[in-house]
Amino acid sequence: MQNATAYRLAKATEEIVSIADACLGGLRGRSALLVGPAKEQQPFSHLLQQAGMKYLYEEDTPLRLSAILPHVQLLISVPAPEPRLDGSEAKVWRALSLQEAVSIDALLSKWLLSTSEVYSALLALEMAEHIRQLPGKKYIRRL
Repeated sequence: MQNATAYRLAKATEEIVSIADACLGGLRGRSALLVGPAKEQQPFSHLLQQAGMKYLYEEDTPLRLSAILPHVQLLISVPAPEPRLDGSEAKVWRALSLQEAVSIDALLSKWLLSTSEVYSALLALEMAEHIRQLPGKKYIRRL
């Protein structure tokens, strides 16, 4: 079952890169931006490097997109699968955003969770690479 899923992902990746190559009239010497979890970006990154892309930017959150977008001809967004969470981790994850970093104070005021529950959930989510901590003790979802 897992081999079949990996095969379908590889075929889909090849097809997407092939379509991009056709639409842009070739990928050699061009720039691309991959947005999403590193694990999900890997097949695209490998194929785009083989195609001779000049620059390959990889981001796990959309925070710096506005600075990078003017310099790329191809954008591939690879969404992460929705994590299976429960309890305080699910509540904290739902309170976080892809676009705007959320402070711990905002999380504490939004949910009726104790400080230790919020910190514990944040640590678990960060260790599982579902979220990312930013400066100022703010958190954002990873794509």
